[in-house]
This record gives sequence, structure tokens and C-alpha cells, in this order.
Amino acid sequence: MGLLEREIGEIRGLLVRYNNDNAGPMTKEIFMTNLTAYNQVDKRIKSLLMVHTFRNKFGKKALMRLNATQLTTDGAVVPLMIEEIEYEKIYCPIMKMEITRQRCLDYSGEETHHEECKGCKTGISNKRILCKTD
Repeated sequence: MGLLEREIGEIRGLLVRYNNDNAGPMTKEIFMTNLTAYNQVDKRIKSLLMVHTFRNKFGKKALMRLNATQLTTDGAVVPLMIEEIEYEKIYCPIMKMEITRQRCLDYSGEETHHEECKGCKTGISNKRILCKTD
């Protein structure tokens, strides 16, 4: 199983666990989390489809060249389309609108908004993703 297939499985598994932990009526936060997860799965499926289409269209020589660039090796696949995670849209419950992850980090870091954003679950998970903290 390649990298993308594993990531798709992991995201779907995390989503199932998240939905089990948050059983009950669907809130806007749960809906946005589900939407974001499915967007991530969709991006990986499109990248996977692109690699397989490329492989089938151009044959063994192209596949050997693709392997040489380390986009694929031994069945592991790396997305061809690089999208920066900072520009993904998330819902900000404080601003009550959709903003980019980068804007969320900037907004919550401003001195005037630091206290009001301190306990925001969206902001906390966003900081974990962008700043790679645990």
C-alpha cells in the first residue's frame, strides 16, 4: 500500500473516531471538521488518480522516470499537486466566517485578540497543524 492509500485510511479512521467521540447533534464545528477531513481525502484521491493515469498513459519508461524523481518508489506515492496548508479555509467561530489557517494564526497572535482566542478549539488545532506542536 502506498503513502496516499495509507493517509486516506488514516484520515478516515481519525474521522470515525472523532465522530464517535462527538456523538449527538451535528454542530457547525463538527460539520466543518468533517468537511475539512473529506477535502483532505479528496485531494489525496485526486493525486493518486493523477499518478495512476500518468503511469497508464505513458507506460514503463515514464514510470521509471517518475521513480527516478522519487515521486513514487516501491508503491509509495507522494502527491504531485503541492498545496500549501496555510491557505486552507477553516471556520473561525470568533470572527464567524471562513478564513485561512494563516489568517487564524495571525489573528489569534495579535495582542488585542489573544485572550479571546485563547480557548478556541479551532485555533488550538490550527496551531498544532501549522506550528507542528503536540
